[in-house]
Amino acid sequence: MRALSDLAGAYPNLDDKARLAAARGAWVTAATDEAKRQAEAGPPTSLPPVTVEAGGVTYALYGVIHGIVGGESKAYRDFVRDGVAALERPVMENGIRHLYPNDAVEEIPDFAVLGIVGALWMGLLVAIQYPLLLWELARELLRKESPDAAFELESGVLYHGLDHEVRRALGPDGELPSGLSIDLEMRRWDASTVKARLADPSALVPRSLYMAGYAAGSASRRDAERLSLVIGDRHTSEIAVFLTDPEWSRHPLFQRGRRFGALPDGRRRARFAAVKIGHLLLMTLPFTAILIPTLMLFQWWRYQSMPPL
Repeated sequence: MRALSDLAGAYPNLDDKARLAAARGAWVTAATDEAKRQAEAGPPTSLPPVTVEAGGVTYALYGVIHGIVGGESKAYRDFVRDGVAALERPVMENGIRHLYPNDAVEEIPDFAVLGIVGALWMGLLVAIQYPLLLWELARELLRKESPDAAFELESGVLYHGLDHEVRRALGPDGELPSGLSIDLEMRRWDASTVKARLADPSALVPRSLYMAGYAAGSASRRDAERLSLVIGDRHTSEIAVFLTDPEWSRHPLFQRGRRFGALPDGRRRARFAAVKIGHLLLMTLPFTAILIPTLMLFQWWRYQSMPPL
């Protein structure tokens, strides 16, 4: 199933929300079974890309698990770091270079997709969820590696021996197939309403579209025949679609990314810095508005709880 319209025929007696839930459940079950079958071939010996061709350029997409501190096992992190370090002038999703370094990285400002409303909303969510994010960071830092098959399949080197579309279904989130995700999330995004932006704070699929455009622009600027991209694996299948389907190359988000990626080096770096600083400042506003009063309230409570001298 590649579009929401396909679900109506598959689940005719359900409403839209129930159809999505049923489709997700069926997909996760089928993909998990397929993942187990593919895993019988064993883990890869080196980080394999998903390769697509568009406009005379070969794009090698290296989708990786990154989380907050990288993958969830040392073996996985070392495996990916070795693979990424060997790449020649890769283009990376923003933030990944700090987890998986390379000496000649070009970063994509995919956060630019969020805009003012998205950045403010993201900052508010971070402020509200701050204790949970600290807990998640501690969990990732302290998590013990597990030798069981499920861990290896979802978080180990074996993960990269699986088809990139199958990988989407693994883990607690169980993502929909890329075709359905693209149809669902881009319909919502193209509604261009504040409600649509708030409903999709991470803008995963729109950021995939922007990154695809950026890759095309970067390849054009370099006059490259081959370009390596290192992105969060959630984006891999979507970027492959956006690069190879000419219809998406006309979308405003693709064109925005392409223009940015095509900028000369000096202008691109300066603009990247300006956009990132602006994005971080916008995110800081709601975060500070919640965090400072919370700390002041805590200090007041401590003062009130102190015994009198």
